[in-house]
Amino acid sequence: MNDEQIARGLGWFSIGLGLVELVAPRPLAKLLGTTNTSLIRVFGVRGLVAGAGILMLNKPQPPWLWARVGGDVLDITALAMTYQHNAATRKAVGFSLINVVAITALDVWCAQTLKPYNWPISSQKASL
Repeated sequence: MNDEQIARGLGWFSIGLGLVELVAPRPLAKLLGTTNTSLIRVFGVRGLVAGAGILMLNKPQPPWLWARVGGDVLDITALAMTYQHNAATRKAVGFSLINVVAITALDVWCAQTLKPYNWPISSQKASL
């Protein structure tokens, strides 16, 4: 697999998870020990947008992967807060945290590895 294929896989993963968060936030909230289904839905929309951004061009672009990284940071923050405040679901939240951290590392690697179209901008274009 090359970096573009991995990026596309992350785009599809983002869409899949975003759909679950958007369509079924209650079971996910119950699993994670939270009642904030609205936030889960917002995270779902964010995932759909980032996934679509990654997949919409012939070559995945780093800004969309950096958008995923930003979303991962929000996910890690929300999960860490849930982990601290709900002992009953710590195993599920801890497992989720480990997975999000691993995916974040992959997102960062892809964003750094992919070269966007027309990059770097030539000095002529930059001065216009």
